[in-house]
Amino acid sequence: MNRVRMNRIVPAMFCVAVLAGIAPSSNANLTPPTPEPRGTILCEFFRGIPGNDIKNLTDNPAFPASPTSGELIYSFDIPADGEQFGSLVRGYIYPPATGNYTFWIAADDSGQLFLSPGSNPAEKKLICQCSTWVGPHEWTRSPEQQSKPIALTAGKAYYIEALHKQGEGDSHLSVGWRLPDGKEERPIPGNRLSPAGAPKAVPPTHVTLDPATPRSTAYGFHKYQAGAAVQGPGGGFKMSYLMFLPKDYQTTQEKKPMFIFLCGNSHQGGDLEGILNEGPANYLANDQNLKEHFPFIGFFPQPPDGTRWDTPGMPAAVAATIPEIEKAYRIDPDRVYLTGLSMGGKGTWLVSQQDPSLFAGIAPISAVAVRPESAPERLRDLSIWIICGADDGDFTAGSKQMYAAMKAAGDDVSLDVREHEGHGVWGHYYDTMKFYERLLTWKRKPHG
Repeated sequence: MNRVRMNRIVPAMFCVAVLAGIAPSSNANLTPPTPEPRGTILCEFFRGIPGNDIKNLTDNPAFPASPTSGELIYSFDIPADGEQFGSLVRGYIYPPATGNYTFWIAADDSGQLFLSPGSNPAEKKLICQCSTWVGPHEWTRSPEQQSKPIALTAGKAYYIEALHKQGEGDSHLSVGWRLPDGKEERPIPGNRLSPAGAPKAVPPTHVTLDPATPRSTAYGFHKYQAGAAVQGPGGGFKMSYLMFLPKDYQTTQEKKPMFIFLCGNSHQGGDLEGILNEGPANYLANDQNLKEHFPFIGFFPQPPDGTRWDTPGMPAAVAATIPEIEKAYRIDPDRVYLTGLSMGGKGTWLVSQQDPSLFAGIAPISAVAVRPESAPERLRDLSIWIICGADDGDFTAGSKQMYAAMKAAGDDVSLDVREHEGHGVWGHYYDTMKFYERLLTWKRKPHG
């Protein structure tokens, strides 16, 4: 969106035509060329493309044949993917009843929605669009976001496609519709959709730690500036991290649990001062009693300047670094715990969904919802403790949404909603041993 931002991403990392009243055509009974089970739609990302206009995406040589990556998403609501990227969402939609349907699109920075009168992508036409950014699920800011009524036939497969371009700042794309009976599904759920093919495989991310790690096994904090060399699909970068070793690390040979913390926004960089000034590291540095009784090896990664935990490649980078840390230190892999606040709470959801097998449990604090359609299945083997303030807007709503989705799926999840608290609710948790003692009650379950 064209607004002032606090951060800018590092590029190396990473006239509406109307289909109103369509009559049945000769391809009305065609089946999709690549029939897939219903439940998802294909979302492909094209990263490292500047600009906020759809034309910036469609004029790029990589579009549409060479996406950076892709995934199947569980509703017509794409996951956040940082800045300077475009996305192409495509598949087939199946109307549940015959009648007129109205479509909407909401996007930041811009988006376009196409629909075909059948399963043939070559016949697609633009039906609605966002020329400028709107808020998440803000369906009615501009008349152009809404299509005219379109006649569709029950059970028939229609090719549907959305284009999205993000420049800087927040990002989202959602598509919704109104059924003939007046019911609205915004966004459109996965059971109405199937994907147009399989997503492109993503190359693995490799991490190399400073060969001298650990430089010291003494009690307390140890700084590793640019200590992790990350090489992923979007290129390479260096990541700094802070380690904390408990008081008895040198005097016992037993394996220790590991505590991983992901910082909030504005604490990025490379000197680790931002990490020491926030959350658990700050409490450990200033509370001698907490420091002396802290039983964990602490791992505090720091996203480089201009990135966030939701920047493409960052969740994979953190997930790939954890096994390397485990090799370097005496860590019990069955007692690894992940938490974070605000942006780091979102990062907690992203990193745990990247590789759930790494963790015994997670505790996202003051976080928005992240893929509530797929997270319950993905994280079914984890213990999950969601924490938020009762007066924290989208963060409260997102925390409740994630809890409801996981509870409905039977996951091991709990929710603390602290009354009369806003975004800084973490101050009631990270400063007390009770928080850390609860984490220690969890042990990694077999992941299947």
